Amino acid sequence: MREQIKRLGDQVEAIYTFGNTTNRGQEPDERTVHFNLKQHRGLKRPFGRLNGFVSILNLRLMHKACRRIAERIDSEGYDVVLVHSCFTTQTPPILQYLKTPTVYYCHEPLRAIHEPLIKGRAFTPIADPADILFARVAAVSEYRGLAAATKVLSNSYHIRESLLKLYGVDSDVCYLAVDTDLFRPKDLPKQRMVISVGALAPFKGHEFIIRSLATIEAEKRPLLMIVCGVYKLEGIEPLQQMCDGLGVRVKFFPGATDEELVDLYNRASVTAYAPILEPFGLIPLESMACGTPVVGVAEGGVRETIVDGATGVLTRRDPEEFAAALMRFVEDTALSAEMGRAGRECVLAKWTWDRSVRQLEKALEEMCRR
Repeated sequence: MREQIKRLGDQVEAIYTFGNTTNRGQEPDERTVHFNLKQHRGLKRPFGRLNGFVSILNLRLMHKACRRIAERIDSEGYDVVLVHSCFTTQTPPILQYLKTPTVYYCHEPLRAIHEPLIKGRAFTPIADPADILFARVAAVSEYRGLAAATKVLSNSYHIRESLLKLYGVDSDVCYLAVDTDLFRPKDLPKQRMVISVGALAPFKGHEFIIRSLATIEAEKRPLLMIVCGVYKLEGIEPLQQMCDGLGVRVKFFPGATDEELVDLYNRASVTAYAPILEPFGLIPLESMACGTPVVGVAEGGVRETIVDGATGVLTRRDPEEFAAALMRFVEDTALSAEMGRAGRECVLAKWTWDRSVRQLEKALEEMCRR
């Protein structure tokens, strides 16, 4: 969203945000109008099983707030509203209340209610009744928001297909992009290191990468560098214990700056990327832009960013197959350099923000003509 706003420039007249905090770490923008949103905190044991009802109550509060914000936006006479995903509900309820034409950029549906592997358990009759009820209420809210949008854009064909399967809602694919001035080759010496980037959540695939490296002979096993945010750092300890038990050398780098991340991409022999059904995944493109090849699991949007055999390798979710692909790049520096150069060329040709925002502008202009 930040990159799109920056490149749309003075075409953006105002930025409306809502939540219980402002966007910390973001540069202030005088066009921003922020609405505070008070919500109820989740219950602790022994009342945790009631949190599904708390989530329903919070969703109702969000709908009320979105109705007020929509009235404010409609009163200003804008040509079109560009709507991005919500941290809590993914598809924002405000789409149901706006009368101004809308373009909704959908990064993903609310996966926690559709994908059991993301939630951690399936919504079945034996699951918590409160969670089942919340899933149904949230799904109805999501469908109504998607159906109310004047136009829907998705960030990959994988997400386009997901929306069609779940709700029968069609969308146009408008790919995300990479800042190729920031993510760039720096001619740093390569190390026998595999880098994995992503939040410390089970569905991000760090555990699979650790199990894969454990299949490699101990004396040949490369170092694993896990770069993550500072959210939920308690996830480091179980991953460290897993590495210790399997004999995998690991280092954690929480809260890396952009430049530090660029340096790590440049020093790594290869980037490992194995999240479960990742909607799009910017990590492979960032790595490719830095001239480092990627080994990814052939799922979700990753199949659209990695060119198998040209800019990296796609494998099944099989630890030994994944590890063998990683070791090709760790042991063959010429191959790593060759595919790294191809990756950089691919990003420059297809994955720049100028190209992405031109497509976004086309969708916005279409709404203005309407």
